[in-house]
Amino acid sequence: LRCPLDGAPRKATSLMGEPRARGRRRHLGLDLEAIGGEPVRSVADGTVIFAGFDRKGGKSMEVPPEDTRKVKASSMAAGGLFVMVRHDGGLVSAYMHLSKYVVRKGDVVPAGALIGHVGRTGMKESAAHLHFELRRDGGHLDPLPALRPYLFVPTDTWRGQRARWEKRRKGKKRREGKKRREGRAPPKAR
Repeated sequence: LRCPLDGAPRKATSLMGEPRARGRRRHLGLDLEAIGGEPVRSVADGTVIFAGFDRKGGKSMEVPPEDTRKVKASSMAAGGLFVMVRHDGGLVSAYMHLSKYVVRKGDVVPAGALIGHVGRTGMKESAAHLHFELRRDGGHLDPLPALRPYLFVPTDTWRGQRARWEKRRKGKKRREGKKRREGRAPPKAR
């Protein structure tokens, strides 16, 4: 697979499995840092199987590319405007939060073809970015192994390494405090 955004390497700001909605659900793909309006490209040859928007209250709705401006933000759920492409072997790629797309269901797209533009549709707080998913047989796959050559993940940066170190340090302190409260550890030296 190729990177869905031009100018690799790109920064992944959120990985699959990270908690969302205060821990009530898990992130189902990768968020890639981008500027609104940047081109989004198909990661491999395929056929567009969906072009529309994530509707509040359930079922997604197909919309022709020329009518995307008519879709009200208030009617969109978290995925916003998005496109899905089926590739060989039953692999499906999904590109979400688009500002607009230029393809419709049934279009055959080669790898690298323009399918849309980065946006922030369906979001309440985040800056523009591309949410990218891979699916097979109705389940979600972690896209990181396939896109790793094109990405910096948070732990690749000094800031990310520092955050991981802080998280481990705080966890260790909590465990030590719990042991002291339970009487299983000597008092902390002063």
